[in-house]
Amino acid sequence: MKAIIFDVMGVIVDVDDDINELLIPFVHDRNPKVSGEQIEDTFISASAGKMTSGEFWEAVGVFGNPIELNSEYLTGRFPIDKHFLPIANALKQSYKIGIVSNDISDWCCFLMDSHQVLPLVDAFVVSGAVGIRKPDAGIFKVILDRLGLSANQCTYVDDRIPNILAAKALGFRAILFNRGSDDYDGEQITSLAQLCDILPLQYDAQIQ
Repeated sequence: MKAIIFDVMGVIVDVDDDINELLIPFVHDRNPKVSGEQIEDTFISASAGKMTSGEFWEAVGVFGNPIELNSEYLTGRFPIDKHFLPIANALKQSYKIGIVSNDISDWCCFLMDSHQVLPLVDAFVVSGAVGIRKPDAGIFKVILDRLGLSANQCTYVDDRIPNILAAKALGFRAILFNRGSDDYDGEQITSLAQLCDILPLQYDAQIQ
């Protein structure tokens, strides 16, 4: 095993359902007339690279400086998982680190930069930048190309079963981060700290 690849929402970021928990309420505070379904559909389109974040805000009827809107939405709403940075620093001693995220490109970059994750990352793929969303196999092929590795040399961690199954079908060691009670009989963890038990790595005993 030569690389560990992480999803962002629900794995690195401690938010299970960012669209329903955060994005829809944020938009509704500024434009209560737009439906939740329209907000979600527009986000999916933007996260597939079909529009910019500024175009997303306009499409859901939220107007203003897009940079300021991005910052207002993203700042303080997306806490990083308390175990991620210690685990990632430990993993860096032995593995390459990758990220694959379904998101609007500049939103994901903002979050990873603000949480000081980017310096730890060897390859970073966001659906909005490459125009492919998980569970499409194409986005996993992009991260493999950027890492210069094959799927069987990589472990992938995600909180969504369809993404895990897609990665597994390509040959990844795929581990579900099961934050809730999803019915899944494959390899899974309920805390990132458990990676210390299933991956060979040097780690600080305080990671619990």
